[in-house]
Amino acid sequence: MRILIVLSGVSGTGKTHFRTHHEDYRDLPQVDIADVYRDNPFIPRGMAAVASVWPRVMKAFERGDEVILEGYFLRDSQSRWTLNRLASRSDVEVRYLNFWAPLEVCEDRLTGAKLRGEITEEEYETRLSMLRRCWTPKEN
Repeated sequence: MRILIVLSGVSGTGKTHFRTHHEDYRDLPQVDIADVYRDNPFIPRGMAAVASVWPRVMKAFERGDEVILEGYFLRDSQSRWTLNRLASRSDVEVRYLNFWAPLEVCEDRLTGAKLRGEITEEEYETRLSMLRRCWTPKEN
């Protein structure tokens, strides 16, 4: 069975760092939902983004039986429900790894990415705005 490993968390929680530095994950095919937003800045967040990223996920499975998907999928959200439904229809098992970091850490990491030229000013502002809207204290 194919396995989709979802690294879920707001910007700056360490999803990409984890994926690129963890021996078990760094060589797996990877899809980042942020790429969907970069390619189509007018796509609404949530279910529409999940539906748009799914063809990329399926294409990534051509390179292996395990694929990493980076994004933010709130527990009990419509986007997570949509992702799970698409996966079950495609005979894909979904495993979630949820990431969290203090708000100040997330903001600092985003600022660093902008200063290093990894994201544009526009993307920085969009991510920062979304981060401040979506960030929540750590669940117990």
